[in-house]
Amino acid sequence: MALTKIIISDIDDVITLDRAIDERAVRRIKKITDSGIKVALATANTETRVREAILPTLEKHGLVGKVPVFCEFGLYEVNAAGKIFSPEANSFSKARESLLKDIYARAREKGMNLVPDEEAHLVTIKINAPRPAGTKVPTPEELARTRVLIEESIARVGLESRVHLNQTKRGFDVIPAGVDKSLALKAVLRKWNLKEGQYKGFSYGDQFRDRKMAIGKKMKFVTVIEANQFLEKTSFMKARFLARGIKRQWAGAKRKLGPKGRKILGIAKHLK
Repeated sequence: MALTKIIISDIDDVITLDRAIDERAVRRIKKITDSGIKVALATANTETRVREAILPTLEKHGLVGKVPVFCEFGLYEVNAAGKIFSPEANSFSKARESLLKDIYARAREKGMNLVPDEEAHLVTIKINAPRPAGTKVPTPEELARTRVLIEESIARVGLESRVHLNQTKRGFDVIPAGVDKSLALKAVLRKWNLKEGQYKGFSYGDQFRDRKMAIGKKMKFVTVIEANQFLEKTSFMKARFLARGIKRQWAGAKRKLGPKGRKILGIAKHLK
């Protein structure tokens, strides 16, 4: 049984330049999908970013519906019709609501003006620490206060074993335990109804955490730090595209010959 060929790629700093999606990379993805290889995109970003910056370009090249896009580590898929949440996302929804409610209620009690989550995360939680007016980054003291606030709320809601905390420049991400980029590939395989031993391919990413997308003995991780490298590291497929094009042209030529012409061609090949 032939293995299904797949590619799963991160988005930012892999098929983008300066945060804008690179159309050359999208054209390459279209060629790859046209060759029969399945392609999916996975990002830690939110639906908002994907709808504004990614889906319009995919739609322009006829890839919406052909190339699935998974957000927030693979916790949900975004498509033209809406969103499809994973089982992991659904199981965390009630706990997420309780935790957010407690964090913001206690922040108000303490007079802490948490900066709203402009990216509108739907499953993971982004808490931006208060920052001085006119600045984009909070002080170390405000970060420390915010960490204490979040950790206390996690304990109050009883989620110590269900989430982990990641510090960022502007605050903290609260992520369900066990959620990383491996979840994105699991979501992709679930969508395509593939199991271990039924697929092979590549995962492309710019960070160490992206290596988690290379699950399976026949998956290989390729480090890419911008769109030019993505084009370079998928260039090995050009020969495959060329061969496929020649095959299509040959099939078209044989159709034009008609039954009689194909019979003569067969005789000529046999005599040769």
